Amino acid sequence: MTIPTIATSNKFKIIVQSANLKLFQLLTTSVVSATFLTTCGPSLTSASTPKFDSASSTALDATITDATLMTSSPNYNVDSQIKDQLYFSIGLLNNWGSVADLANRSVVVKSIVAVPGSPSLSKVTYDAKFKIAWSRNRQIPSSITVPVPARGDYQGIQAFYSKYEGTCVQDRHELSYANFWYYIRPLMAGCPLAGRSGTEEFTYLLKVNTAVSNTNTSGKSPEYAKVWEDQQLVATTVFGKYVSGGDNNDQGVEEFNSMYRQVLRDFGHPISSNVNLQVGEMPGTENPDVRLVFETRRGKVDINILLVNTMGYNSTEWLTHFNERTLISDFVSYSGHSGLGANIRSIATMGKFKANQFQLYYLNGCDTYSYLGTELADAHHRVNPESQASRFLDVITNSMPSPFSSMASSTNNILMSLYNQQNNYRQILSMINSGQNPNVRGEEDNKWPQPF
Repeated sequence: MTIPTIATSNKFKIIVQSANLKLFQLLTTSVVSATFLTTCGPSLTSASTPKFDSASSTALDATITDATLMTSSPNYNVDSQIKDQLYFSIGLLNNWGSVADLANRSVVVKSIVAVPGSPSLSKVTYDAKFKIAWSRNRQIPSSITVPVPARGDYQGIQAFYSKYEGTCVQDRHELSYANFWYYIRPLMAGCPLAGRSGTEEFTYLLKVNTAVSNTNTSGKSPEYAKVWEDQQLVATTVFGKYVSGGDNNDQGVEEFNSMYRQVLRDFGHPISSNVNLQVGEMPGTENPDVRLVFETRRGKVDINILLVNTMGYNSTEWLTHFNERTLISDFVSYSGHSGLGANIRSIATMGKFKANQFQLYYLNGCDTYSYLGTELADAHHRVNPESQASRFLDVITNSMPSPFSSMASSTNNILMSLYNQQNNYRQILSMINSGQNPNVRGEEDNKWPQPF
């Protein structure tokens, strides 16, 4: 029989190739029902793959063949269970200054069969493909072995967590079984997984074959002429607090203030401002929405600096304002916690866009390369249906965690490159904290200094 493709709500493609018919019927009922509730058709950009450039990373093609996942609930969200298993690669790859693009993974489920002798377990066999942003400081391997939970259900993840959380974690900030995939460091001294013998309890050794991807590019720049075609540079920069509800001593608030201070340093006294601050006074939590307009030798520079507790819980009024700003912005940035992907997915689904508007997005949180799906590209493609989404959108993300202490300077370095029209992407990325291993996607069709 012919098995259809199921487009799932988290933007990755899962195909059931062959399976027990009863299990397949249960699986498709569960997944397709969720899809109709949360999506509106297939990804608009699925026919093209954005290119990749970085001063510190190389894009690799990652391929997994005949991987297995044990589960006691094969008829319930098997796609999410596979995702959870693959996400354990983040902890290992971060140890090497790298990370996988798992939001845009593709998965083929090849079989789901009952495990002989077990009254409850089934074995899922699948193939997978995705990209890895691999640190240029390390030799490119032909394959990587990733210790992951053998089971994808709650019982399996909980058992894996209980077994290894005491010996395979360095940073325990808000650690739980649900986010163990982010914090695990299987190569650290004392971790039983470091040997990867294949006999570790509750563990499956996932083999990932790798090769240099043909999506790597170099020498591209932002579309500077397009940015300045209306004789102004418009930027909307959002800063999240380190601790939701934090006061003026919060690291995120300090970076918000630092952005304000750097903008005044670089552009001078604004011709208009919505805040009435004395020289040297910072906006802080009392002024979370700062709007400044400067008159410069190149034209007007319109900057909105916003402070939020977290991206997913803003008021209707705030969202309305953000949507109005994205309609006119050349540069949009978010600096703060990724929230294990939640904040990145939130900002990716926000905003209003208009035809023929080129934009550069900067998503400055931890491992944002792994969390960004096609939502922003789809939104730009909807208003520019005659072109590839990448023609009007470039996105800078991080392969590694982003320290709060450099968020304002990194954002301002990009802003000043847009203002001065003088750096290509590798030069821009080299001015961002190198430990973040930043990269850019969507720049492959940029023409600067040729006409747009």
